[in-house]
Amino acid sequence: MTPTRKTPKPILYVDVDGVLNRVGQTPADTEPDTHIVLGGAGPYSVRIAKGTASRLKALAGPDGPFEGRWATTWGQGAADQIGPILGVGQKWKVVDLDGHPHASTAKLPAILADARKRPFAWVEDDLGGDAHQAAEYRDESGIPTLLVQPDPAVGLTEEQADALRAFAEAANPCPNASASPAAMSRIGTVTPPA
Repeated sequence: MTPTRKTPKPILYVDVDGVLNRVGQTPADTEPDTHIVLGGAGPYSVRIAKGTASRLKALAGPDGPFEGRWATTWGQGAADQIGPILGVGQKWKVVDLDGHPHASTAKLPAILADARKRPFAWVEDDLGGDAHQAAEYRDESGIPTLLVQPDPAVGLTEEQADALRAFAEAANPCPNASASPAAMSRIGTVTPPA
C-alpha cells in the first residue's frame, strides 16, 4: 500500500536564468547542452547543464516530493519554452512577479504572497539579505523554508538537489516515513562553495 499524503507537497520555486540556464563563464571541465528557444525578441541560446532535467524531474515531476512553480522573469515562457526542453514544468503555475519592484530581492514579495504558510524551497541565483531574513523568520515561525543559490555559471548541482530532497522529506514527510535529524539540519540556506 502506497502511503497517502495528508497535506500538500512543499512548493519548489524555480528560476530559469542562472539556475537552469547557465550564464556567464562556465567552468572549463563542463560542457552544457545548448538549445535554441525562439523568444519574442528573436532566437535566444539557452545553456542547460547535463543532468539538470533529470534532477528537476526527480524533484518536481509527478512523483517528486515538491509541487513545482516557476518564479522567473520568463513568465509563461518558462512553461511554454523551457518546460518542453526539460520534460517537466509545462503545467506548473507561473508566479506573477509584477508589481513588486521595491524589494532587494525583487521576487520575494510575490513568492511570500504565493506560498502563504506552506513550506517552500526557492532555487534562485539572485538572493538578497531580505530573502535570507524572510527564510529565517519563517523557519522560526515553524514554516520550513530553504533557499538554494546556485552559481549562475554552473546552475543547479546534484549536491543542491540532494539538499532539496532532504528538505522536502523533513518539511512534509509522507505517512510511515520519518525525517532524520540529518535531513532536518539541512533546512536553511544552500549556497555555492566559495
